[in-house]
Amino acid sequence: MLRLLDPCTDSLPLANVLLQLGETLLSVDCLDEVQTCLARAELLLKEDNSGKGDHHLLAKTTCTLLRSQLLLATSQVPEGLTLLLEVLTCPSLHKSSKAWYLLKAKVQQLVAAYLSLPPSALPASLRRRLQQHGWRSPESALTDAHKMLCGIVMLVCPGVLSFGKRSSELNCPASP
Repeated sequence: MLRLLDPCTDSLPLANVLLQLGETLLSVDCLDEVQTCLARAELLLKEDNSGKGDHHLLAKTTCTLLRSQLLLATSQVPEGLTLLLEVLTCPSLHKSSKAWYLLKAKVQQLVAAYLSLPPSALPASLRRRLQQHGWRSPESALTDAHKMLCGIVMLVCPGVLSFGKRSSELNCPASP
């Protein structure tokens, strides 16, 4: 952890820690703290000299998604939806890796949250823009997110969703 705080260290790992912390803080409604984490992560990603590789793009997209979640939590729906639509059009969201699959599941969960808003909070024109990406209801977006998360579990630990197996028979990596 101390290495993450060293100013000579690559800023990408610290940005990722701040984004994870921001997600956790958002889940317990600490919105000011989320804003602080997000602002610092955005600054680190802007200053990052490690190149614009896949890890940087993943962190930047995660940052945009977290900003959209924060805007939704603070009832700034049009601004948040604009960012969500930006994430939905990111070509990298279709990459085949566990990290991108996990991000895509989070995107689908956020789509469901926006589609769950009443018409007074999400006008029909904005709802249609979101629905153009294939989800007509919050349930369909959540179903897709569930499938994506189950797929990740199956990749990481084949057989974990099998019924009738004892934990000793599963091929899961050992817990630290």
